[in-house]
Amino acid sequence: MPSESYAPVLPPPQVSMGLLGWLRVHLFSPWYNTLLTLGLVGGLALVLPPLWHCLFAVAHWQAVTVNLRLFLVGLYPSDQVWRPGVLLILLAWLCGGSTACNQGMLRNVSAPLFAGFILLTCLLTGPARGIVGGAALALLRGRRVASSVGPH
Repeated sequence: MPSESYAPVLPPPQVSMGLLGWLRVHLFSPWYNTLLTLGLVGGLALVLPPLWHCLFAVAHWQAVTVNLRLFLVGLYPSDQVWRPGVLLILLAWLCGGSTACNQGMLRNVSAPLFAGFILLTCLLTGPARGIVGGAALALLRGRRVASSVGPH
């Protein structure tokens, strides 16, 4: 009777490589990735401090808050603002439903979109607040309805 040989028992593969391993593999693996990474870090070090100073020390944000409706709908007549509002709510509902059915890019877009709707709801006043808040709720509702039906 021939003797059976078994393969040696190996430990399971390492699942996590840690932060330094991830940096080495993704940012510094070939020499040109190292140059690109160092160049981008240097460029960000030059650009970010003046940008930070401009945004938080020099900029006058009162013009934005006073004219926020103008930025959102332009010179659209005040009594007709409900029309783009209904369109925004419908698009948010469709985006929520598409997010629940599709595991692709829309999943990465819906969370920042929802956060933007909530931020605008806090900043706006009057009917525009209700429209943007309704869009945030429509985004969530569309996602819930589509996830209860399931992907087809």
